[in-house]
Amino acid sequence: MPKGLRDAFYDNYALTNEDIFDNIYNKPLPNRFCASFSKFLYDFKDTYEDYTYKTIDYAFTAFFEALVVHYPNYKDHKLNCVGSVGYSFRDILSIVADRYEMGVGKIIRSPIDDLVHYHLELAPKG
Repeated sequence: MPKGLRDAFYDNYALTNEDIFDNIYNKPLPNRFCASFSKFLYDFKDTYEDYTYKTIDYAFTAFFEALVVHYPNYKDHKLNCVGSVGYSFRDILSIVADRYEMGVGKIIRSPIDDLVHYHLELAPKG
């Protein structure tokens, strides 16, 4: 991690390495703990574009390698994603999906977004 970004991280979170390891290995919901840092990366994506792009690309590539490619005929389906990480970095997620010859469907921040849209625009009027 570039020094300036590392300094900003410690200024924002004041976490020690021990705190990070404890949250990942001993506390519940380590995935949410890790995902909480995506906003930080997003906030600095323009300042540290090369680093943030490579980091997010690496993570999405690992996701495809660990999970997606193991589904039979995965290329016949579109990737749909719900969550702030996928939504915030949908441009990179789309590039990685394309690299694996998989189309992209909906990428939404929260399930409530589509529910509101459905009820405002698509629900039968009665």
